Amino acid sequence: MEIKQFDVLVVNFSPTRGREQKGMRPCIVLETNGFRGEGSVTIVCPLTTQLKKIFSFETVIEPSSINGLTEVSKMLIRQLRVIDKTRITKKIGRLERKYHESVISAIAILFDIRGDFAENI
Repeated sequence: MEIKQFDVLVVNFSPTRGREQKGMRPCIVLETNGFRGEGSVTIVCPLTTQLKKIFSFETVIEPSSINGLTEVSKMLIRQLRVIDKTRITKKIGRLERKYHESVISAIAILFDIRGDFAENI
């Protein structure tokens, strides 16, 4: 199966340890298309339908026929995972372009790419 950045996949995360997300769940592919077809791993962000707390850096995604989701979900940006592609059970859709900037901004916050949270040394 060919996968591209922003594809929505169902991934089997089990087995896991501690507070890692587990079980079968939808994920967004974050890895650039520049690595497409290279190697047996990719980088994904799991989604959850647990929406009790939504932080400013979490992207909420409405279900659609394009993305293949059946419930409102949010990205668990702090649960990014490098997975072996054998964990992918199926591709269910693609994340619409209207969400792309929000996802990229969340990654920038997570890794402090803009230096907004760097301590003065």
